[in-house]
Amino acid sequence: MERRRFLTTLAAAVPFAVAGVVTALRGRDVPAGEPSGPAPGTAPVPTPPVAPTDPAPDEATAPETPAPEPLLLLCRDALGLAPALAGGVAHAPVRVTVHHSAVPLEDARDAPRQLRAFQRDHQRRGWVDLAYHRAIDPAGNIYELRDPAIEGDSSTDYDLTGHLQLLCLGDFDRQEPTPAMLEELARLVAAECAARDVPLATLSAHRDHVLTWCPGGALYARLDDTRARAAELLNVGAPALVRLCGDEGTARIAAIESRG
Repeated sequence: MERRRFLTTLAAAVPFAVAGVVTALRGRDVPAGEPSGPAPGTAPVPTPPVAPTDPAPDEATAPETPAPEPLLLLCRDALGLAPALAGGVAHAPVRVTVHHSAVPLEDARDAPRQLRAFQRDHQRRGWVDLAYHRAIDPAGNIYELRDPAIEGDSSTDYDLTGHLQLLCLGDFDRQEPTPAMLEELARLVAAECAARDVPLATLSAHRDHVLTWCPGGALYARLDDTRARAAELLNVGAPALVRLCGDEGTARIAAIESRG
């Protein structure tokens, strides 16, 4: 009897003992809203610094490449050329070909007069216009000649269909092309190739197509350099062709004739 009363009393006391333990443990919790710092009398654990991270390569801002200087094309009207004659063979340029005039020219001041004289001579031969589409003088000035949509002419016998003919003024069997001429030739080649979707690999010289000395030994020897420079320009963005016409073009031609 006494044993049963003891067990009954013990069973009734257990829940109250467990509740007391839970209450004591809850007293150790950090109340809401208070900082969870270290216990009093203990040193705080330092937080390791966070090392700065470099931006990912694709997040880095690349420097802007400046736009290439435009290529000024002096209009044929400003140059004082006569209108083209009726006729001519229509074509679409698919290659670039370099020529020389085979007439010595040391001073750019004489270039406009020389081009007008060439046109008179070429039209007397029965050609519709100057044989070439563009010209460059020793100072690097670039002139608009025949319409590129019309096939050029030549006193030598080869098929000119698809050739965009670039004329360098001078006789490069007897003189050297100037640095200014070579630089502007490369820029012109790059600009025309980009504008007309013509492969740079098509760049060639007159003598590559027919038996002739044109464009002279000194200029022909620089053709690979011209091709390499044009490739550099195409890789960074070819210059745009900007026609200089009207009063501004006429003033520029007058300045060339007076100062070169």
